[in-house]
Amino acid sequence: GHTNFIKAFYLKHGDQVVCAVSLRKSFHSKYDNMIEIARFSSALNTNVIGGFSRLFSRIKEWVMSGGYKGIFSYADLRFGKGEVYEKSGFKLIGKTREDYWYTDFKKRYNRFQYRAQPGKSEKQVAEEAGVHKIHGCGSNIYILEF
Repeated sequence: GHTNFIKAFYLKHGDQVVCAVSLRKSFHSKYDNMIEIARFSSALNTNVIGGFSRLFSRIKEWVMSGGYKGIFSYADLRFGKGEVYEKSGFKLIGKTREDYWYTDFKKRYNRFQYRAQPGKSEKQVAEEAGVHKIHGCGSNIYILEF
C-alpha cells in the first residue's frame, strides 16, 4: 500500500525492480530521532534471497550518516514473524494489539477513514458508508539502536 516516505532503496534484476524498501521518520515520540522501515516488498511471485540484507547494509549507512539513533519496524504477523529483522541485529521489543481495517469486499480501507464523528460512533460511520470491519493479527515491533 501507499505510504509517504523520505528515502527508498531497491534492487534491480535487469530493468525490473525486484525488491524495495521505503523509510520514514517516526510518527511516535517514543521513537524520536529514529527511522522506521515503512514498507518492504518484492515483485509479485518473486523471492529475492538475501534481498533485505543487501538493502539493509545501505539503509544502515544512510541512517547512521543522517545522525539518527536507530531504526525500528513492525513485522505484520499476517505475513511472518519478523525473522529477517532478528537476523539483521534488531531486537524484538513488543507486539501491537490486533489491528483492523474496513472493506466493501472489493477494497480494504484504513480504519482512520471511519473515525467517530460528533454524535456518531465509528461503528455508525462505517455502517453508513456500507463497509465492514476485518481483523488482522497485529505486528511484532523490532528496534536496532546505534
